[in-house]
Amino acid sequence: QFLFQFFLFVVEMTSIELVAQAVKNARYVSFLTGAGMSVSAGIPDFRSPGGMYDTLKPELLTATYEERAMMSDKPTTVVSWELFQDNQLPYLELRRPFILQTLQHRWKATLGHCFMELCNHHEKLQRIFTQNIDGLDFQVLRHESIYAIIKLLSICPIDVTIECLY
Repeated sequence: QFLFQFFLFVVEMTSIELVAQAVKNARYVSFLTGAGMSVSAGIPDFRSPGGMYDTLKPELLTATYEERAMMSDKPTTVVSWELFQDNQLPYLELRRPFILQTLQHRWKATLGHCFMELCNHHEKLQRIFTQNIDGLDFQVLRHESIYAIIKLLSICPIDVTIECLY
């Protein structure tokens, strides 16, 4: 039986030194990441003009007429659990160009990604929870070990809410 304990605390930090001190004093560090991690790499977030939802072409995805109509009406359908349960292809087809372009180094890992790798290198990295589909997390973690990739949990396309109970 696996028991996962998540300690989520919010610390207001005003300088990089305070962040460094907090990480140094912590036994482990976990990251909750989203589009902000990759935007500085030149990858538009889903919702911005020119982003994935704005440029989505459901007619090019392997989907039924009804699924395409749902994606046309509501572009967020392409990453919804409801669609993924019935048909994984639209999500995987959507993700493929991001992964290929990351592997071709069109986009480079950001300082945030490198910071996660630094934590991993110093055996501080507990887990990475990400909703990103660009694969930049793998770009930095793949160099260390397969164990680091096991620490990476992609929550997309599942809608997940993490709530602090303390």
